[in-house]
Amino acid sequence: MDRTALRNSYEDLCAAAREKVRVITPADLGAIRNQGTTIIDVRDADEHQEGVLPGAVLIPRGSLEKEIQSRFEDPTHPLCLYCATGKRSLLAARTLLEMGFTDVRSLEGGFAGWLDAGMTVAAGPGSPYVRSTSSDIDHQSWASIRA
Repeated sequence: MDRTALRNSYEDLCAAAREKVRVITPADLGAIRNQGTTIIDVRDADEHQEGVLPGAVLIPRGSLEKEIQSRFEDPTHPLCLYCATGKRSLLAARTLLEMGFTDVRSLEGGFAGWLDAGMTVAAGPGSPYVRSTSSDIDHQSWASIRA
């Protein structure tokens, strides 16, 4: 079976998005974050345990297009997106521009760039599951295991 080569790689898509999306540095975001810009973390929920940018709204990339309009009705509201390294947020920002949002930025380097710049990090939401070293299950009792 012949496989047709992809027209664009992930890197190609990121390069094309970079031409359309304003990319800002951690220092730039630090300077404007208290001036009405909403910071959106598009990482997956398990990534939030590493920490988040203070005040960030958590909307995973997989549900961004579905949730964004209900959270931000004004398409001119300033938004800055970030992910782990700055590539998913770049693609997500391009999508928001295509949806009609007009003031969208992506954080250069993402969360890693923010950390490298020595910027403040807030604790991320904890996992809903608490791991315990002991078990309440009586492994000798099938009724207990099924419960």
